[in-house]
Amino acid sequence: MRIAFVADSYKPYTSGVTHCITLWKRVLEKWGHEVFVFSFGDPSFDPHEAHVVYSPGIPLPNGFFVGTRFSPQVRSLLKSMDVVHLNHPFLTGPQVISALSGSNIPLIFTNHTRYDLYFRYYFPFIPYKIQKAVLRRVLNSFYRKVNRVIFPSRSVLEMLSNLNLKVEGVIIPNGVDVERLRGGQKERCPLFKLLEGKKVVLSLGRLTAEKNPRFILQTFLNHLADFPETCLVFAGDGQERSVLEQMVAQKNARDRVVFAGNVPYDQVPDYLALADVFVTASLSEVHPLTVMEAQAAGIPVVAVHAPGVDEIVRNGETGFLTALDEGEFAQKLALLCGNDDLYQKFHRKTLTHGDTFRVEHTVQRLLEEYERLAQ
Repeated sequence: MRIAFVADSYKPYTSGVTHCITLWKRVLEKWGHEVFVFSFGDPSFDPHEAHVVYSPGIPLPNGFFVGTRFSPQVRSLLKSMDVVHLNHPFLTGPQVISALSGSNIPLIFTNHTRYDLYFRYYFPFIPYKIQKAVLRRVLNSFYRKVNRVIFPSRSVLEMLSNLNLKVEGVIIPNGVDVERLRGGQKERCPLFKLLEGKKVVLSLGRLTAEKNPRFILQTFLNHLADFPETCLVFAGDGQERSVLEQMVAQKNARDRVVFAGNVPYDQVPDYLALADVFVTASLSEVHPLTVMEAQAAGIPVVAVHAPGVDEIVRNGETGFLTALDEGEFAQKLALLCGNDDLYQKFHRKTLTHGDTFRVEHTVQRLLEEYERLAQ
């Protein structure tokens, strides 16, 4: 099949959507399909993979590109596809629908994001009733124009309920490259010598408000005595970093907290190999890849109980899910860091559980939908 993935932004921009598409494309190509990616970006950028075509876009400070029109090359290529898989409903999605108007090419959309929660974080000055009305109108119109809607988890159903939307969709969970994640070596991690002999608590992802990194750091700093010989590593970057660094300086804890910056994906397995426990406090996820990656690598997780996350972590077996409460979060983290017998028990169960997250399972389900629609 000739399959196109379309996204608002792709490499070098780092996001869960970028990573999903990369994995899906790799597996489909291995299985003999011809796969394209169309996005906005710098047309001269080389992503080191075939069939990635960028239409010119305007770069934002965070590396994201905004575009208003696909190039003639992309518009022509779109019409030669057997199926087109959309990943964003606001920029590229409507443009594809317009470009393929009147054609019989099936359109599939994966709803990767809790748009209701993101709107609250990024547009707090807009009353929620107005946000809800705008989202409801835009999403309802978009959903009606595609042939199949895919939800990575049940979390999205909560968003639909909040917006009073009724959408028939298929739940296909995300997947990760399990073997690659288990092939990491801590000695290759750039932080190995700095952290050798220490317990490592890892947070992997963007340092932005919706990911809630302040809660993680505040909890760690307020309970340092509970985590002897333990360091917290933030592997990621974003607008919150400067605030987090100030918090560390105020507590004089620079020897206990490390900011690694953005980590290239080929180094992620090595960071996971270095980590003892993975932490997240994000409340805005759909089916977070970073949590799946940690579990696939056998790393127990301590997370704030939230939609999406609770479909990955088995509370009391492969990690702990807590309330948004510093005391409870710190207690569970200290338990995993300080009780080696319990840790090893969780580690073994996590490795077994991680086998269920193989991306090949996801791609097989996607391919079944493609073939069903293309008939």
